[in-house]
Amino acid sequence: MNEKTLAIIKPDGMKHKDEILKRINNAGLKVVCSSIMKVEPESAEKFYVHVKNKSEKIYKSLIDYMTESYVMPILLEGDDAVKKLRAITGHTDPERAEKGTIRGDLGIDKMRIADSENRSTKNLIHSSGSIEEAEKEIKFFFE
Repeated sequence: MNEKTLAIIKPDGMKHKDEILKRINNAGLKVVCSSIMKVEPESAEKFYVHVKNKSEKIYKSLIDYMTESYVMPILLEGDDAVKKLRAITGHTDPERAEKGTIRGDLGIDKMRIADSENRSTKNLIHSSGSIEEAEKEIKFFFE
């Protein structure tokens, strides 16, 4: 089923953007549009508001992380796009991500360390978790 989804190459992933884009392409996903931008704190707060209810400290750390440098939102399209992107992205914790995934091969942060420091995990890339989430997130950056 042809779907759209959103990826965001995060600040720590930008140095790997060419490799990440190659992996996205190799997975059969088409880049519909993308941009390189600096996210304003107010925008990051709205995008990640769901994290605020879980942990205020991690929420603030995540906002700082996502606004510290440039990011690259990418609108993708393809068969089972959400599922394919999630598969190549790997586990949220780079330490637990399988080899062959973006986070498993390129990630250096560890969730256990980030948790002990009360901060968000630097994990290279965001990928929408469902079709519904993708629709909402795409509008945030591209509509």
